[in-house]
Amino acid sequence: DAVSALSSFGGQDAAVARRAMEHVVALDADDAATAELAQHRAALLEVAKLQPDAAGEAVCRCIANMAMLPDPAAAGDAEAASDAPAGVVTFASALEREGALQFVLSVAERGERLSAKGRAWSAMALMNLCMFDDNAARAAAATGAAAAAAGILRLALAALDEAGPDGASPADF
Repeated sequence: DAVSALSSFGGQDAAVARRAMEHVVALDADDAATAELAQHRAALLEVAKLQPDAAGEAVCRCIANMAMLPDPAAAGDAEAASDAPAGVVTFASALEREGALQFVLSVAERGERLSAKGRAWSAMALMNLCMFDDNAARAAAATGAAAAAAGILRLALAALDEAGPDGASPADF
């Protein structure tokens, strides 16, 4: 499966990383699958760091989805609860501590070089990390990332408009 492929990935082959991430995106279809992927987020982030061009966009999609899910491992974690708006502890706190915010920002910096999906996924990841973790929101504000996310989302929406009826649709995201 994709999780074992990620765990055994050596980082040398972009084509392997791209195929593994395509499989991960296909698996990331509902909250239960996203929660399973969240348990293996260290492997996911490692692949992304080793092959950012091949895996970056797809990892942003997974981060966007994971950031919204409640983190059962953080139940009773007072520190995580203090960083979570309204005390709802999601995987966003763990992702932020593990470097996901910096990774998403590095992907988002590629702007127009990203695919339409990549622009949308990186913007969603940034916004979800910031929405569900106060530390991520403070860090993003310090780097001006909120404005960058809005710009990325505008680029993604423009790309959708350009795609027309035969191109990508909002349902593809």
